[in-house]
Amino acid sequence: MFRRRTALAAVVLMPVAFALTVGQALAAGTGSATTPTLNITYTVNDIAFDGPDCVQVPFSVNYTFTGVPVSPSGAGGSNGYTLIDLSYAGSSSKVSGQLIFVETTDGRSGTKASEVTFCPAQYFSNRGPLRVTGLLVSPRPNGVTAALTPSTLTVTQNPTRMSRVRVKQANGVWVLSGTAVARTVSKGLIGAAGKITIQLRKKGAKKWVSGEVLAPDQFGQWTTVSAISTLTYPRGTAFRAVLTDCKWCSNAQQSGRLG
Repeated sequence: MFRRRTALAAVVLMPVAFALTVGQALAAGTGSATTPTLNITYTVNDIAFDGPDCVQVPFSVNYTFTGVPVSPSGAGGSNGYTLIDLSYAGSSSKVSGQLIFVETTDGRSGTKASEVTFCPAQYFSNRGPLRVTGLLVSPRPNGVTAALTPSTLTVTQNPTRMSRVRVKQANGVWVLSGTAVARTVSKGLIGAAGKITIQLRKKGAKKWVSGEVLAPDQFGQWTTVSAISTLTYPRGTAFRAVLTDCKWCSNAQQSGRLG
């Protein structure tokens, strides 16, 4: 018989974040806010993963002070800050956040930039788009507060490719094996993460039967360890290996027939 067994390997999320650089310009979420003394528009770049590491997402604010004196010498003057939060609709907690401070000593108008850290573990593809919300406070710390107009961000996973599944018969059982790799910007092809579910469907059957769940190793290689009996699942039985739950890389699958 085909026994269920879970063989999940640990996937290490590197703690060091890095700035992502890509060949093409990314789209962005944009919005604005206004207080009696400060107008701002913000821009947050869409997110593109580059393997299992965290990425630094560019965030900038274009600001203009209105109706306040500007002190180029740095001696006081109005100031404020923009706070952005990344979150999912309906969630009681934010995913990530960042502040940008502006002061009259920066000039009456200009642009200030920062970055927001976003990690694969924070991505949930089934929760809808990632939302940008936040506040403009001017002057700080207890001035007028205005909500930013919200926007949404697109999160792009690295594309995954699975090799053709190899099928071997030994001691009355079928053994399946293969490789799953993802194409990244800076590292090239690297082993995919997530889990692989083996599904079988006998001739004439309409439904797939899910069995062993396993994880590819750091190179993306995987091999079944649960017994797939040749008596229960004879030659010609359809199978598929389905890769899911890789936060930073896309879902993929390969199918074939036993024998």
